[in-house]
Amino acid sequence: MKTHPIPTHGSTVIVVLTMSVALTILATSILQIMSATLMSGYRYVPFTQALFTAEAGADFAWSEVNKATKLIPGAGEPFSGTNWTKTVTGTGTVWTLTSNALTSLFAGNEGASLYNVTVYTPNTAAPYDGDYVIEATGIVNAAPKMGQSEVRRTVKLYLEPEVTPVVNLIGLFGKIGVINNGNAGTIMSYNSQNGLVLPGQTDDYRHWGDVGSLASFTNAVSAGNMNIYGSISTGPGGTVGTNNNFNMYSGSDRTNGISDNLTATIPDVHLPDDYSGSPILLNNSGTAGANGGTVDYKMASGQSISTLTVTGSGVVRIWAPSGIKMAGGSKITISPSTYIVTNSTSTVITTNSFKSKGKTYTEISTNNVVSGTTNYNDLRVEFYVEDEIKIAGNGLANANGRPQNAYFYGLTNCTSVDLGGTPKIVGVFYAPQADLKIRGTADFYGSAVANQITIQGNYFVGIDESLFGDDSGQEIPGRYVLTKWEEN
Repeated sequence: MKTHPIPTHGSTVIVVLTMSVALTILATSILQIMSATLMSGYRYVPFTQALFTAEAGADFAWSEVNKATKLIPGAGEPFSGTNWTKTVTGTGTVWTLTSNALTSLFAGNEGASLYNVTVYTPNTAAPYDGDYVIEATGIVNAAPKMGQSEVRRTVKLYLEPEVTPVVNLIGLFGKIGVINNGNAGTIMSYNSQNGLVLPGQTDDYRHWGDVGSLASFTNAVSAGNMNIYGSISTGPGGTVGTNNNFNMYSGSDRTNGISDNLTATIPDVHLPDDYSGSPILLNNSGTAGANGGTVDYKMASGQSISTLTVTGSGVVRIWAPSGIKMAGGSKITISPSTYIVTNSTSTVITTNSFKSKGKTYTEISTNNVVSGTTNYNDLRVEFYVEDEIKIAGNGLANANGRPQNAYFYGLTNCTSVDLGGTPKIVGVFYAPQADLKIRGTADFYGSAVANQITIQGNYFVGIDESLFGDDSGQEIPGRYVLTKWEEN
């Protein structure tokens, strides 16, 4: 029997066709993936750039908020530049900055960006010392391949005033009043960067030694026998009591006066949110310190502070549940171990070009840069005090002579601050629930915020302008702090 081979040509064709279809599908999938990747790249660059642009606008507005709270003569209201628009509503004030453009680095204006900023605060008139909300939108001209003309990203910042002794730049501030029961005394201002100004050095007295109260009654500030190189402010309807020995001085740096339109928010003090859950226990007469970082201490159970030494650099935070109670030969010594150069800080918008898919794009970023040659030391001691603060005897020895080295915060159950006895007290006191007395022959340098302030004896008070920023334009960053950040 004769056999014939089975034809295989049809099978080969089917196999070839199947492989061709598979390869076509694979090639199509690869092309789709490559196309998607390419489009993703096109989208990523302007999408990211729009976010950077929005952040630049938000940072710029934040710096303006802080700048507006500084002691800068003639600074006027915040956001007073020609590009800002102000609107007062029934619930607050809104400032708007529209279309602040950032230049594109390549032809056709593709990739050019701009930001719009809106700033809101609940205050309807100065001082604008409430919370702020900043909303900034970054807008970028998108690549035509994206099928859209622009990309938008938005960031929103929520700012609150940092708990500091700065209250509308008033150096002595008593919520319910300021009482002068002393003989002829002097209140003036100076800048601790230039050293202490001693009593009698009148040529060096500056004119920002302000006194204020929120009280709205007669003699809210009792200023008889006072020689003040500053202004006095009360709450609406409040008055200032004076006598024939009262003198108010103005100078070339400022014209002073009396006003009754003071409003302010005075927040209570609590331990910092990041205060350690396991602080170092500290005994009275002990030594505390830090080495460039932040170190938290707590006084041992039942021990108040009467004698203490703090050294080093960085931030030392001391919680004193039983208070500070000094008498006789007791002393708190603050001795910085190192000095650094800390210069004035400003926010600068910078650009950085980068390439993607053969095109050049612009990355927008912000950076804090420093300039100048101001010398500071870098030790900051913060006392968080319950019960009472009493500084007497040999008192407070602040080796550097700058109030910024020693902050005394009275917590909500601190109801008394008594300063006297020592020739000089150099520090910052913020105790909004306490009655604060400056008495005896003590010379006080720094600033103070309390429920009520009483001045007794032959006093000399120097308000340190460097706590606020001085009239040379130097600024202290961080007056308003970020509490929440949103972006979309």
